[in-house]
Parts: sequence; structure tokens; C-alpha cells
Amino acid sequence: TSLVFQQLPKRRMSHHRRSFLLKLALFMVTIQTAFTFLARTTPRLPLAGITTLSTATSSSSTTMADTTTTTTSSNPFLTQNGLPTFSLLKPSYLTPAINALLPKMETDLKELEHKLSSSQDSSVRYEDVLPVVETIQDSLSYAWGVAGHLKSVQNSDEIRSAYEENQSNVVKGFTSFSQSKPLYDALTKLEQQN
Repeated sequence: TSLVFQQLPKRRMSHHRRSFLLKLALFMVTIQTAFTFLARTTPRLPLAGITTLSTATSSSSTTMADTTTTTTSSNPFLTQNGLPTFSLLKPSYLTPAINALLPKMETDLKELEHKLSSSQDSSVRYEDVLPVVETIQDSLSYAWGVAGHLKSVQNSDEIRSAYEENQSNVVKGFTSFSQSKPLYDALTKLEQQN
């Protein structure tokens, strides 16, 4: 999305064109491609704030894993430095990873919304909005992209089940960005400033 804004001409452009480009940028931030992990060239830092995860068993249905504790170092969906270690990926790791990443993303979005709505300044800087949104979505986007790729190339009942179990929560999480009033207001202010 930053590429979109880097290529915008410095001269004034029509309201409709600017609006279209801002909406396109928000769309690009909201809908991440399943292969974003391939574009990564620099190692990623370990995920802050996620130390352990628990997967609870359910007596009414079979689960993919017994009650276990998984750390970021042993869950390949949470190890996000460089390319995924496909040989270590198992469907049973997906739900614990999503259960760790989704609340963090939601909390970070709420913090951003609070910051945007409590700002007394009428001007908004691009650097304070879209790059922050990209950073907030990055970890879940990476893990979900790897899961989608795994489902595409190594399809099985177990993979499909794990993917489908988490899909609605992931979609709901990413949709919250496009439904965010403070984020929309910030993008509108950006549009009006240019």
C-alpha cells in the first residue's frame, strides 16, 4: 500500500481519483494475499507478547490435539523469520497459532482506534495509519497465508478441518479493519488533506 502513495503525483488530483486510491489502499491492507511470506527478504523478530498457548480438548467432539502447551519456538505457524518450515507444519498447530495471534491483532487494532479517535490534531499523517495497520495485520496474515498455501498443496481432511475451524474467526478479525470507524475517519482525513 505504501507503493500506491509513493506513486501518487504531488499535484492535486480529482477527489474521485484520490478517494479511489485511498479505498484501494485500504482494500490492499485488509485483504492480504496468501503468498505474502514469499516476498519477505529480512528475518522477522519473534512475536512479542506470545509465550505459551493452550489447546483445550472437547468431550463432545474430537480435537486435533490433546491439551498441550505450545511455545512460539515449537509452533511453526508462529515462527515467522524467513520462509516457513513446511516440513514441521501440522494442522494441529494452526488453531493454537490463530488463538494466539487473533487476540493480539484485535488488541492492537483497538489501541490504534483509540489513538486515532483521541487525537486532538485535525491532520493525520500517512505514516501513522496505513503502515501501522499493515504491521498489526502482518503476523496473522503470515500464519494464515502459510495455512492457505498448505491447504492448497497438501490438501487432506485434517488440514481442511483445521482451516475451516479457524476461517470464520480470521475473516471476522480482518473484516474489523474495514468496519473500523476511527480508521475510516483517519483515511478520510488523509484524503481531504491531499
